[in-house]
This record gives sequence, structure tokens and C-alpha cells, in this order.
Amino acid sequence: MLVIGSGLPFLLLPGIHGRWEWHRPTAEALGRRFRVVTFSLCGDRASGWPIDPIVGFDCHLAQIDARLDQAGVAQPIVIGGISYGGLAALRYAAMRPARVGALVLASTPAPSWRPEPWVRRWAGWPRLYAPAFGLMAVRRMWPELLATFRSPGAALRFMARHAIRIGLAPMSTRAMGQRVHLLDGCDFVADARRINVPTLVTTGEPGLDRVVPVAGTREYVELIPGARHVTIAGTGHVGVVSRADHFATIVGEFVDQLGGSPVPDRRQSIPP
Repeated sequence: MLVIGSGLPFLLLPGIHGRWEWHRPTAEALGRRFRVVTFSLCGDRASGWPIDPIVGFDCHLAQIDARLDQAGVAQPIVIGGISYGGLAALRYAAMRPARVGALVLASTPAPSWRPEPWVRRWAGWPRLYAPAFGLMAVRRMWPELLATFRSPGAALRFMARHAIRIGLAPMSTRAMGQRVHLLDGCDFVADARRINVPTLVTTGEPGLDRVVPVAGTREYVELIPGARHVTIAGTGHVGVVSRADHFATIVGEFVDQLGGSPVPDRRQSIPP
């Protein structure tokens, strides 16, 4: 677990790979404005929290409760989730309204999204499919990074730094497969309709996010009253890392619109 910065508490949940270290630049950028709490998702050895198939997806909620208590966070939080982590953030905000003052969903899969057949095949044999998954991730990321950095050299340098973060904090392919199965039976549409806090939805550009369709993420703007959407220009799925400072600025401006507090009004509408 990492706790960094001071000020309003911000809980940052990583993507389906589960490792907070992959988003360290994002946590550090947010930490210049917030007291950021982040950790690896349950299922990873580093998390110290197993995936309970009986509890299902809500094992994430139990882990969040425990980590917030461990960090000594009692006041309502700003909770932000990246990709799969956004689903956990959404669910937590729906089920723990007293602990959440504002919600940030970054490139989060559509509330009605369910894994495609090839994803389920991969989830059943994660170690077998891991090399192909990694190659596909690079192929999807490269056009986005070229658009973000506008230079092959700069894009390669970012990929090298990111590869180091991945190498120092390797994901568990088995845990990733389990997280896919945890989605079965979840109704994120109903969860979205229960959200009663100011919500920010961020995406990259539609042509650059080749992992999570932007149109799907924008469904939350229609489901959550008062939610606003901001595009991180020149990025796709990894914009929260590749342009971490800009993402942190967007989040800071969102909170500033709330009067500097995550809970000025349980149903404040944010201008589109």
C-alpha cells in the first residue's frame, strides 16, 4: 500500500492487472494535491488479500474498507478507479455512500460490458495466453503513445520506463483471470443509477483508446445525474499515466468546482 501527499483523501484503484505500481506517476501527480491512498487489488500476493469466490466482486469493497481504516481515513473520500478499478470504485460509491464524497471514473468499461469470448478463454488459461496478451497490449498502446508524445523516441522512452515499473511489480495472470470471472452477476447499470455524489468521467480520444471503447465509458454520464465528461486530448487508455500531471489537474479542477471539499452537497450538479 502507498500513502502519499496531504490534503483531501483520494483513493486510487488500479486496472485489472491489479498493481498500483503501474500507476505510480498518476499517484505521485495526484499526491501534490491530495492525500492519495492506493494499493494492489485483492488476488495479488502483494495485496495480502485473497479473492473470495463466494463473496465475489464485493471482495474489493471489503479490501477498500480495510485499507482505508489502515490508512486512518475516516472522512468521506474522493474515490477514483482506472479501467477495471473504475468498476470497483463505482460499486463502492453505490454501496458505501457515507464514505464517498466524489467519484472519478477513468477509461472505465461500460456498465453493461461483459467479457468477450476470447477474454473468457484467456481468463481460463491465463498463463498460456500471457505472451499473446502482452504482445497485443503493446500493439494497442503504440499508436496511442505516438499520438501522445509525437515522437517515436519519446514514446519508446515512456514504454521503457513503464516496462521497468511492470518488471518490478509483475502482475499475477491467475488473479487477472479471477477478476474477469468476478464480473459475472454484477449489475453496474443499477450501481450507476444509485450514485448520489458528484462524478467525473475521463477518457482518451475515441480513435486512440483501443482497450476500452470511449462510447462505453461515456454511458456513465447518461446514467449518473450531473456527471461530467472530460477528454484527455492526444491519449487513449494509458492517458492517466502518460499525461499524469494533466489528469491530476483535471481532477483538481473538478474538486475545486465542489468548493474544495468532496462533500459540499450530496447531489451537486457539475456543469458539463
